[in-house]
Amino acid sequence: MNIAGWLNTRNKSLFHGFIVLYYAHELSGLYKAVQKIAITEKLFPGRHVPTQKTQPTKSFKGLDVRAEHSYYPTRNLKIRLLKAELTSEVSMGRYPRLKDGAILRARPDCPYPAEAAHVAVSPEGLVYLLTPEEYQLFAACDGTTPTEEMPELGVKVEADPDCLNFLELQDSPRAISQKQKVETLGLLTPCRNAIWHATRACNMACAHCYYLYEKNGRRDFDSKEKYSIATNLSRIGVETVRISGGEATLDADRFAILIEALTQECLPTIVNTNGWRHPERIIAAFNHNPFMRAVQVSLDGPKTAHEAIRGSASFNEIKANIIRFRSEGIHVRVISMLFDAWWQRHRIQEMCRHIAEMGVMDWAVEIPSMTGLWTKDLTLAQEQILVAANAFREFLESGAHQLTTFSLNQVFDWPPEENSPRSKTLADPICSHDLGLLSFGPEGIAFCTLFREQFGPNWKDIGNAQANDLKQVWNHIAAHRIGRTIGQNPACASCDMFPSCQGGCPGQYEDPLHLSGCDHHSRNLALVKQRLEKEAEKAGGGKHA
Repeated sequence: MNIAGWLNTRNKSLFHGFIVLYYAHELSGLYKAVQKIAITEKLFPGRHVPTQKTQPTKSFKGLDVRAEHSYYPTRNLKIRLLKAELTSEVSMGRYPRLKDGAILRARPDCPYPAEAAHVAVSPEGLVYLLTPEEYQLFAACDGTTPTEEMPELGVKVEADPDCLNFLELQDSPRAISQKQKVETLGLLTPCRNAIWHATRACNMACAHCYYLYEKNGRRDFDSKEKYSIATNLSRIGVETVRISGGEATLDADRFAILIEALTQECLPTIVNTNGWRHPERIIAAFNHNPFMRAVQVSLDGPKTAHEAIRGSASFNEIKANIIRFRSEGIHVRVISMLFDAWWQRHRIQEMCRHIAEMGVMDWAVEIPSMTGLWTKDLTLAQEQILVAANAFREFLESGAHQLTTFSLNQVFDWPPEENSPRSKTLADPICSHDLGLLSFGPEGIAFCTLFREQFGPNWKDIGNAQANDLKQVWNHIAAHRIGRTIGQNPACASCDMFPSCQGGCPGQYEDPLHLSGCDHHSRNLALVKQRLEKEAEKAGGGKHA
């Protein structure tokens, strides 16, 4: 079945899938209602709580979900039902607190963007926007203040039960770490995420590596620097740190110290790895550590394709390690680079079988950009990407997998997001996609490590993350990212592809240094997206909703 047929027909298997999703949704709603009854009764004994599902207020909404485990697991349903029956006469005097692994961030004087000035993040990585009043209320949930001193909390729980994703009640006082809540002043924009290239050492020789194309320079951080960096990242309010490399797990002691430094600062952490060796080191890092979020493993197509681009006979071992990570309860995201060795339908089907066998639930497929060692224009042609898109859709529609999240970058996401991010306009900052991203390695901080060379020497080494002036360095980067709008790029201002391309990435512009010119890579993907939409419209006899 081609993609148009997939979008516009409801065959039997898809119908069955909707039935399963419907009942899962209803069970989730029932659990929310039961949990709401139990918690509200603890806060306010005798108060009647309607069991119908409630919608979050506009000022309190989930932004991003990247958790493999259900937020409302059915295995807890009977326990919650029993607790609801037994708590109708529970007295006051309980102690609300942020869950272990949850964080709060505030940037009250941050001029742009205002909507991310106050956020809460659950242990599973669920992100919520907060009003200043909501932030102050949740910041008071320190594990030592009893419920009778914050009656407004019960009202909030009743109105927005989703806040129970990052709050819990204790029978006795148990203080949170004060590093779970951070307020940062003087930021131009929120610094929300960091990519920390912890080492330049690696056990692979990938043909498409964007980072290890330079052979000179520092290779690692010492232990003191790691603790200093973790402290600085916490102080500027980072919400998630993504450890990358090289391969950060090669040295057991260095990796353990890195994890310890980040955990001491209560910084949620994702580990990027090639997954080839030493899975026990990653498993140990996740053991009883609520701030470890996920592991992202690179698997670039079926065996022959992966091993050709990675330069190592590693496929079988990586596959076994992914299965092992999942058996340990670790959220695994597989990321795959789609290139000319496996865009064909039968090769994609082969890779999809591996994904199903591993039980992967989160899979991202990307078409690599021309940067780093990927010096030749090897981006797939539109017809090849169309073939690949239809093959992926066919696999997703079959139901023969455990995937809950899939993306083919800039072409389509599955399932479609209920609350998709708003489309950018020509008045938005030219680099808004990574507006909140800080990236650095042993060689220093760059404007963007992915396109380090493209932005020129003045933006290659603009400071180091272990220094005390990290806020100043971040504001220097942020000012450049928001100092020019998309509409000020002549290539975007007059382009009819903008609604699909959304301005692309400045690192791929014809003139990155001056943030000007067309991003032909993003334009190519946008043209594919448009063709898919036209196929769907044609198959449906009208514009696809």
